[in-house]
Amino acid sequence: MTTSAIGNPTVGFELAGDRLLLTGGEAAHVLSVGRTTIYMLMRAGELKPVHIGRSCRISRGERERYVARIDTSSDQEQRAGQGTVFQEGLTPSA
Repeated sequence: MTTSAIGNPTVGFELAGDRLLLTGGEAAHVLSVGRTTIYMLMRAGELKPVHIGRSCRISRGERERYVARIDTSSDQEQRAGQGTVFQEGLTPSA
């Protein structure tokens, strides 16, 4: 643990998921994906960032909504018997 400029203790990635706003890199770590994936999801509108000046952050609520959306879509695919989603034009090999 280190101390910030104003004397408050700061913690690395271990508690990053508890903070209200995370950078793209921190959000990537919490969601176990690459930083590039986070920015791709933001461009695609899947994750809606908070802009503060030139900074871009992902809120705790947005991370939770994203996980709930992908969890719900995964459940719906399994109930529909699809299980695995393949890219258009690709079929599973036998």
